[in-house]
Amino acid sequence: MKLKIELPSKPIPWNRAGHTKNFFYDTQFNLKKNIRNYVKENYSIPLIPVSEALRVTYLFEFCIPKSWSKKKKIAFKDKYHKNTPDTTNCMKFIEDTFNDFIYVDDKQIASTSADKIWSERDCITIIIEVLEY
Repeated sequence: MKLKIELPSKPIPWNRAGHTKNFFYDTQFNLKKNIRNYVKENYSIPLIPVSEALRVTYLFEFCIPKSWSKKKKIAFKDKYHKNTPDTTNCMKFIEDTFNDFIYVDDKQIASTSADKIWSERDCITIIIEVLEY
């Protein structure tokens, strides 16, 4: 199985759970739910979450600011993005979003690769592959 998903969204970093006196809650619950709904409507996903070992490849594209000069936009297009948010937090958000949805648990992810680049649009591209032994 190989699944390629493109989310037309600015890359989103993972946030810690919020809490009150005796209660913890997911501060990004609605955002994750909206992404799951988008994926269900636009992609053919497995009815039962995959349980095999996986390789996940990420491409986080950040839109070049409109305020930059034409020269600076040309210089930065498709170059690595080294500003915040950090890559691992962007990956963690997607991993948590797809838990019990595309795969059983993110602990199945045995191999990852991720890039952050400047682009003409905001976009998150995720490629999920089942690893063969």
